[in-house]
Amino acid sequence: MRKALSVIGLIGLLGAGTAVAVASQPTNNNGRPDAGGTVYVTSQGLYYQTFVARNPLPGEGPFQLLESGGPNGTNQTEFGPGDAGYLGGRWKADFDGDGVYSYFVCPLVTPGRETF
Repeated sequence: MRKALSVIGLIGLLGAGTAVAVASQPTNNNGRPDAGGTVYVTSQGLYYQTFVARNPLPGEGPFQLLESGGPNGTNQTEFGPGDAGYLGGRWKADFDGDGVYSYFVCPLVTPGRETF
């Protein structure tokens, strides 16, 4: 049951204003497959598309914090592709504020962009 809630939470977390449509793979206005979600990287001031690659993961090894509160209702993180602190899309997030993290992989798809 907890895993099912994590998947629902992950879709909600990444979907903030954007439908997650990984199965049908529609294209965005750059002609790339729509990755399903958007993450804002604060150190770069850029938005990146992302997609759910693996969920859930055991909480072992390094994970980067993904949190709500980014511009345009996106989720945000400090480091992105090219930054020393970027962990390749290995995230931890507290979906419901109870202090329990979920761990998953959602790589950021380059290039980043300045607008949502």
